[in-house]
Amino acid sequence: MRNAKYEEVIDDSKKVKNYGKHYNENSFWNKIRGVVTKGGSTVVYAALLLYEVMRDEHIPFKTKAMIVAALGYLILPIDIIPDIAPILGLSDDLGVLVYAISRVKENITPVIRGRALEKIEELFPNLTEKDLKDLETSIF
Repeated sequence: MRNAKYEEVIDDSKKVKNYGKHYNENSFWNKIRGVVTKGGSTVVYAALLLYEVMRDEHIPFKTKAMIVAALGYLILPIDIIPDIAPILGLSDDLGVLVYAISRVKENITPVIRGRALEKIEELFPNLTEKDLKDLETSIF
């Protein structure tokens, strides 16, 4: 997926610095909890995949910086589409996250997918096997 709007957010080094400064562990988990309450399992799963890739010690710094920018955009309180709009408000966040995933896809190992799925099942205990497969399909 190559989309100029999302590329601009992630590839522009000035924006990486801008969005990246909003990323920290506490802000990430606070945002995830907020998205969970809105029912945004796809956004949460995409964020968790990126989070798990970033935690891998073998990932190059440049890749981690791009992930931090994408997660920083998710956390940033000012969006292209405000998050207060149900579902639609998370669409720009999801677009940025999915674009970032497309850039790091080769780093998403079965172990990383497993960790993200384990956490998504913990956060959304009512998801069925079909729901989990649909999440995978929506991201990949």
